[in-house]
Amino acid sequence: ERITFIACGDADPEEMERRIIEAYESMKGDQDYNTGDGSDLLGSVVTGTGFAAAVFSDNELVAEEIFLTFSRPYDMPADTESERVSQFPLSLSHSIVSDRLQKAAKKEGSPFRSGGAGGSGREGILGRSGIETGEIGVTLASGSDGNWKVSIPIIEQEFRRALEFGFTPYELDVVKASYMRYYQRMVDVAATRHSQGLATELRETIKGQSVFTTPTEDLRLFSQAMESIMPDDVHAAFKSFWDTSDLELVLYSKEAAPDTSDIMEQIYNQSKEEKVEPPSMEVDVEFSYNSFGEPGEIISDTTQEDLDIRQLQLGNNVRVNLKTTDFQANTIGITVQFGTGKLSQDTSKPGIQWLAPQM
Repeated sequence: ERITFIACGDADPEEMERRIIEAYESMKGDQDYNTGDGSDLLGSVVTGTGFAAAVFSDNELVAEEIFLTFSRPYDMPADTESERVSQFPLSLSHSIVSDRLQKAAKKEGSPFRSGGAGGSGREGILGRSGIETGEIGVTLASGSDGNWKVSIPIIEQEFRRALEFGFTPYELDVVKASYMRYYQRMVDVAATRHSQGLATELRETIKGQSVFTTPTEDLRLFSQAMESIMPDDVHAAFKSFWDTSDLELVLYSKEAAPDTSDIMEQIYNQSKEEKVEPPSMEVDVEFSYNSFGEPGEIISDTTQEDLDIRQLQLGNNVRVNLKTTDFQANTIGITVQFGTGKLSQDTSKPGIQWLAPQM
C-alpha cells in the first residue's frame, strides 16, 4: 500500500501495465503492518522539547555533516496557485542563506566545503506528509577532526543574522535571477527531458500531495509573483517558518566521543552570546571577463560526412569538433580537452585520473 510505480517513456501503456502486474502482483504486505492507519505506524512528532544536540557516528560515512533542524506537525493545505505563490518567499530566503554559507565555504581555511538551507511541509519525511521540517547545515571539510566545532558558530550566527536582520535587496535580486534562469531553462529543455527525470517529478507530486504542472506553468507562476516579493516579505517568511524553540543540532561523524553532544551544545550556547552584524549591502558589479583579445582565424575547415562532424583547426593549433544533435532541446554541450589526456598519464601513479578532479 505504500508503493507507487511510475513508468515513463516510449512504451505501450497496456503492455507496460501487464508487465508491472505480472512482476509485482505476487507481493504480499505485512499483515501486522497493514492496520489501516499508516501514519500512526510511522510514529508521531514530539514538540516542546526545546534545544538539544545529537550525534550519529558511523566510520563508513562518506561525508560528515552538521546541521540545525526542526520537525513539527503540519496540516497540508491544498496545492492551489495561491498556495504555490505563498511559498516563494520562504524558498527564496533559504536560497539566500545557502548562498551565504556557500560563500563562507569558499574562504581559505573554511571548516566546511559546502552549505545550504531548506525546508517545507510538502517535502514530507519518509514519503509521509503532515510533517514540516527545516534544516540549515554544512558538509564538513576533510582533514581535521575539529571542523565541526568551528562550524557550529558559523551556522548559529548565520541563522541568527537572517532572523534578526533579514536579507538585502541585492541578495534577493541574485536569487530571483537564479530562479528565473532555472524556470526558463526547464521550459527550454522540456521537449527533450529524460523519462527518468519526468518519473522523479511525478513521484514528488505524489509524495508532496501536489499537482503536477508543466515547466511553462511553473515559469508563469514565478514570473507573476517575482515582482511583488520584497526583502521584507522574504524576511517575514523566514522568521515565521523558523519560529520554534525545538531546534536540534545534529552531527553526522565517523567517530564521536561520549561527551560530543554536550560539547556541541556548549559551543552553540557560547555562540549565541556573540553579537552578529547585519549583512553587508553589496552592490552589483560588472562582469570582469568581457574582453578576449583579437579573434583568431580558422586555417582548416573540413566535414566528416559519414559522422556528420565538422572539424576546425584554428590558427593557434586548437582543434574543434562540432556536431548538431536533437538529443537536448536548446542545449549546447562543450567539452574541453588539454594535451593527450590519459595517454600521457604517469604510469607510476595509477588512479590519479580519478583523484585529480576532486582537488
